[in-house]
Amino acid sequence: MKIALMIIDLQKAYYVDDSKKSMDNACEYINAVIPLFRKKKLLVQPVNAQSYVI
Repeated sequence: MKIALMIIDLQKAYYVDDSKKSMDNACEYINAVIPLFRKKKLLVQPVNAQSYVI
């Protein structure tokens, strides 16, 4: 079994009011972790509403 990071698309439609801070915090963590996964040659798989790729 391999470890992977799956990043689920953050929807712009929900980036309003109180959710902005939560989404900004999530983005900070995601952006910090991506290079760590890539450095260890672990899979980073973005998933968005248009691609439906898993």
